[in-house]
This record gives sequence, C-alpha cells and structure tokens, in this order.
Amino acid sequence: MTLFFEREHFMHLIGLHKLTDLQIQRFRKEQMYEMVMRDELTYDYIEKSVFFSEIKQRIELFPILETALDSNELLIKYKHGFAQGTVIMASYIIIYNYGDAIIHYFVDRDEKANRYFGKSFFGRSDDKFLRNQQTFKVLKLTKYDKEENSRIILKNKRIKS
Repeated sequence: MTLFFEREHFMHLIGLHKLTDLQIQRFRKEQMYEMVMRDELTYDYIEKSVFFSEIKQRIELFPILETALDSNELLIKYKHGFAQGTVIMASYIIIYNYGDAIIHYFVDRDEKANRYFGKSFFGRSDDKFLRNQQTFKVLKLTKYDKEENSRIILKNKRIKS
C-alpha cells in the first residue's frame, strides 16, 4: 500500500469541515491548507466556532500523526459494519497508542488514481473501531518525501519461516 498525503485532505483530517458556523466553508480544501500554513486561518479564529470542541482533540493530536505513521506496527482491515453508529467508510485503519488515546487514521483507496489517502483521523480511548477487525503486521515501511525527492526505509522485516 502506498499512502499519499495531499493538501486537500488536510481540512477533513483535522475536522475543519465540521465548523459550519465559520466563513471558511467557501474556500477550496487545498486553499484552507495554504491559509493555515500562512497563518491566515488561525487557531484563535477556529476556536470561536460553537463546534470547536468536536475537533479540538484532532487538532491537538495532528502534530504527532507523522510519528504515528512512521512507527506503525499494525494495519487493520476495516469492515464498516462492525463499528456500530458510524458513517466512516474506509479500507484500513492505522493505529498508534499515544498516552491514553489510540490514534485512528482511517485510510481509503482512490480508485481513479489507484492510491491510498487519509480519510479521517481522531483519538479514542476505547476499541470501538478495532473490535472484530482483521489485523496485519507491517513488515516494510518506506517514507517518501516528494518535495525533497528522497526515500527512507523505516522498517524492513522478513517473515520467518
């Protein structure tokens, strides 16, 4: 599986789409990423939303997402029907234990581009999305930096026979 992070995914991953009472919904998804990077869309501004409490944890956990992906041990094949009361549609969950939270990074496949992308991201203290799911041990993990045109092998384990 090759996992891509595109600027247009940022808005949904940190939950900006939930702040419907702010005037940010009129911007394109990739524009919001650029606005955050230029400090035009600030924490102080989004904190004013009545829905901010719904995304606060995502924003606080987001800076460790790269570390979580880099050190990943398990990949879970996600079956939507096993987690009651959710609308998340994804192919896999990458999990990472961080303090009292289990970080969930939901991954789905873009059929047209034939590549995987992050669809949702949040922390939970229970195993609601993990119960009765099939798990896979990550044996090889390579990190590509498109801007630097570099590759780092983070993990390369062989299956023992």
